[in-house]
Amino acid sequence: MTIANEKLKQPPVFKLACYTTICERIGFYVISYLIVMYLRQKFGLTDTQSFMIFGVFTALAYLTPALGGYLGDNVIGIRRAIIFGLFFEGTGLILLVIPSFLALTVALAFIIVGTGFFKTSPTDLLAQSYHKKDPRIDPGFTYYYMAINIGMVVAGIVASYVQKYYGWNIAFLTGGILLYCGLLFYYILRLSA
Repeated sequence: MTIANEKLKQPPVFKLACYTTICERIGFYVISYLIVMYLRQKFGLTDTQSFMIFGVFTALAYLTPALGGYLGDNVIGIRRAIIFGLFFEGTGLILLVIPSFLALTVALAFIIVGTGFFKTSPTDLLAQSYHKKDPRIDPGFTYYYMAINIGMVVAGIVASYVQKYYGWNIAFLTGGILLYCGLLFYYILRLSA
């Protein structure tokens, strides 16, 4: 392989990081986009109560990656952290199909734990695949962050469309299935990465 080709071609782990991240972001933002309306319509909570729960959920989802990243780096390994993250988030979204406040609480806890494990892991795995002063790193991370944004945009479309025409249960089930698709992508692409 020539130097020019090496500059253009991303490492094999790049696809794994992008595909799993797109699926995870879609699943995470399905719940983020719908939770306030879901709490109001399904459980009759006020705007204040709904936004309070959303705020606590979001804060914990953005705090737990510090612990999940540490565990991924030092205890269970980055690849296992990706698997655990996708599994917990997917299971949490599927648990939202059960229309009870207890199921909602457990589901949100699963999603928070899953986000903690997943959020930093693909980035870390991708960073480790480049050598020092690798010219592919800047375009690689640019494309990777574009994948994150693609997942967020698709989540908005999926969440609103599916909820409007098929209901809450199918919207959450769709998000969960997409997270399990991320697991499937991981298992398909892990051999080449």
